[in-house]
Amino acid sequence: MKASKGVGKRGQQTRKRNPIVLFAAEGDNKTESIFLQNFQGKDRPRILQTFGNRTDPVKMMKQLIKEAREKGLSVRDGDRAYCIIDTDTDKGKQSQIDAACRMETDLVKVISSSPCFEEWFLCHYRWSTGYQTSSAAVDELKERCPGYRKNSNIYPLIKGLQDAAITNAKRLEQFHRDQGRSEHSVDSNPSSEMYKVIEFLTK
Repeated sequence: MKASKGVGKRGQQTRKRNPIVLFAAEGDNKTESIFLQNFQGKDRPRILQTFGNRTDPVKMMKQLIKEAREKGLSVRDGDRAYCIIDTDTDKGKQSQIDAACRMETDLVKVISSSPCFEEWFLCHYRWSTGYQTSSAAVDELKERCPGYRKNSNIYPLIKGLQDAAITNAKRLEQFHRDQGRSEHSVDSNPSSEMYKVIEFLTK
């Protein structure tokens, strides 16, 4: 994505800042941050993470909205803010996810993976509708990608499979939709909406 340009004095074009992508991730997990930093570049958005180590989706959204406002983020300038959450397998978390989703705006969006972020990595290797726990997803990923370690940079190992991952994630989304399951749902297991973030960062 190229930086937008404006018109300065006497008709001269002035280069504006690159768009900003601000994201919130759960707790002190660095997996999302390490992965997303691979998508920074001269003509790509600047990627920033919110402060704190919140795990509650509502508190994450509140912090994300607060920092997006403080930084002056705007859809008009090409900015985006993403609240990246795991649905886990506890249906008690659904009410928190639903409340977070009601806080969405054109700028700030919820991005969920079910049951966990590792499901996005697994989409690089396969399309499967089999229910998973978070621990099972991590174990499968280690089998399919022996170089994977928690909080390590997996991108060099999977970057060549990115198109397949996007396709598989979209197929899973459609599968759950056909089954009457809504997005951001604990029941939409397995699934990942991370393809939306990646498509935005690479378009």
